[in-house]
Amino acid sequence: MGHLKRLVAPDFWPIAKKKYKWTFSPSPGPHKKDECIPLAIIIRDILGLAETGKEAKRIIKSREVLVDGKVRTDHRYPVGLLDVISIPKINKHYRVVPHKNGLKLIEIDENEAKKKILKIVGKRSIRGARFQLNMNDGKNIIVNENKYRTNASFLVKLPSLEILDYVEMDVGNIVLVTSGQNAGKVGKIVEVKEGKFNVKPKLICEVEGKRVEVLKEHAIVIGREEPLIKVSE
Repeated sequence: MGHLKRLVAPDFWPIAKKKYKWTFSPSPGPHKKDECIPLAIIIRDILGLAETGKEAKRIIKSREVLVDGKVRTDHRYPVGLLDVISIPKINKHYRVVPHKNGLKLIEIDENEAKKKILKIVGKRSIRGARFQLNMNDGKNIIVNENKYRTNASFLVKLPSLEILDYVEMDVGNIVLVTSGQNAGKVGKIVEVKEGKFNVKPKLICEVEGKRVEVLKEHAIVIGREEPLIKVSE
């Protein structure tokens, strides 16, 4: 289905409820429907580069918009957490970051647009004594060594996915909270609590001078002493 009723769209999509009865439904892809923003909404409603959906479609179909360094021509393409949007024609770049209401965009420079943090959410062995690492945005990275842990993060180069750095979800490292009342905030891990039975694994993090509890699944490691990428304005 190409359209979605505005009233059931996520609240963080900045669409005027009285102006539009229908809006774009995200295409099936790497991000869940309530954890992404269709590309056309970003072009029209967030960046203001088009006045209508038709104009937004034309810009996207004209191959003027890149996501993670690759041209995307699907106006419903789902853009999600830490994805990088580039519009070379006007030399503008943006990163999608979490905030308390969902997702938002921050402007970044050209150098920042060449980097992305990816969280390892799964892994499996494949033919040739190699390993496939499944990332939080649907991408897969093939490695030769079984030394990378689930919940750890890669800093990669876009669009090649060349690994530039690797940081584990360990005490002392920096995380970005991706969901909940602290979404969008950066904190330092002070304790790691492994899960038991029906209790999910958690982190105790120092956030803005206070200790808060965060589910591992609601955090992504972004650095050691400092974030490896820009995640706030």
